[in-house]
Amino acid sequence: MRAAIKRLRPNWWDPGAVEFWVFVMTALAALALVAGPVPAWVLPLIGMRISEIIVYKVNVLLYDPERAQERGEIYEWHSYRRSLVLALLNYAEILLWFAASYLALACDFVVKPVDLTPKTPILALYYSVIIMSTLGYGDITPASTLTRSLAMIQTTIGLVLALLIISRMVSLLPKPETRDEREQSGKDCR
Repeated sequence: MRAAIKRLRPNWWDPGAVEFWVFVMTALAALALVAGPVPAWVLPLIGMRISEIIVYKVNVLLYDPERAQERGEIYEWHSYRRSLVLALLNYAEILLWFAASYLALACDFVVKPVDLTPKTPILALYYSVIIMSTLGYGDITPASTLTRSLAMIQTTIGLVLALLIISRMVSLLPKPETRDEREQSGKDCR
């Protein structure tokens, strides 16, 4: 199978293929949401894809620079813009996959004061965005252990992913010049 793939596309994981893969997976997540409730057997697959994104982001953002340094190489990104776009697509993909999950589990929610059970793609996406941003208005509440667990996992992923992306982007900004002599000399400023 690998040989067949290599003949079709010799550099399968070149930058263009990664962008294509992320775009296709994000589009698939949007399609899963719009198409209606996904069957229950798809939920573990959604969990695996979300795990894949998190593991990849943690590896790229935290460990790739150290691995390059251990090999004696200079760590470089293909492009800052590309990295930011891929991170935003991954973030959107996670939102969409969780929204598709909430749509499939709509009967496991309690809704206050009107019927806002995530039975439609828009309400499921609304709930997913509210959870990922940790706003939690309280108008849609998970009623089962499964949906509460999903909401907690998504909130944690949202926070961790946002912190990873922001910290990595900030670390790549050029270090500003300083007038403080202690900072210029590199000595401890305590």
